[in-house]
Amino acid sequence: MKHLLLPLAFLMALGAGCPLFPSQDPQMIDEKDPDVEDVMAPEIGERPPEVMMTAQGKAVAGVEGSYCYGPLCVDKIQPVALVAESGSGFMVVERSDIEFSIDADVERMGVSVMDESGTFIGASNIEARKNANGTFSYEIPSVAQGDLYILVFVAFQGGGDVSYIFPVTLE
Repeated sequence: MKHLLLPLAFLMALGAGCPLFPSQDPQMIDEKDPDVEDVMAPEIGERPPEVMMTAQGKAVAGVEGSYCYGPLCVDKIQPVALVAESGSGFMVVERSDIEFSIDADVERMGVSVMDESGTFIGASNIEARKNANGTFSYEIPSVAQGDLYILVFVAFQGGGDVSYIFPVTLE
């Protein structure tokens, strides 16, 4: 019975003359009101600032994940699949503090570690330590080993956020 309710409601809406999409209804065309001022906003397609990871003196860019920046929100696929699709290689790192940098005003930076199966290792979304030089530090959990994905979540002051994935291999 439940499986019939949705198709039945759909057919009733069509029978009542409801358009499938608002743009099909000529009365619903959104015309610009000449009395309303345009608000300045970032351009559609403007990208959020890039997060860089530094380990053992070597800086690398991560793979950009989902974000909301300016007027645009973009949801992307699961981090492990996103890295595989990007063709990014794994950076070999020693178990030590790693640093992240970004050219933006950051409200909060959280870090998580995930294994190849997509399982979080240790506590997730741990707040990175802000250093005096403006970078952020994070210590990889002691239980982590092998190929890992370091997920960085950044919330910007004034709104917006971005996630980055860094594929690493622990030595």
